[in-house]
Amino acid sequence: MAYKPGPWVMYAAPEGDGCECCDPFTGADVRAFLEELCASLSRSSAREFRTLLKPLDERFLARTLNDPFASPRDPWWRRRLEAP
Repeated sequence: MAYKPGPWVMYAAPEGDGCECCDPFTGADVRAFLEELCASLSRSSAREFRTLLKPLDERFLARTLNDPFASPRDPWWRRRLEAP
């Protein structure tokens, strides 16, 4: 999602239901999966992986809007507006 074309603001909700045959992550919280993956890696591997994720996370944050009504207990990627 971070690299979809266009400079405009995007909403964090997935577009449509997707096709489970084409996209194995349809309906999944992919960013939560990536956090779990980081937790399962060694410290050095997790640090290296987070270095790769950082520019994607920054772009996602730049292209989405903060949800002022989201729970502060939610992870940062779930505190983005999902619809206009």
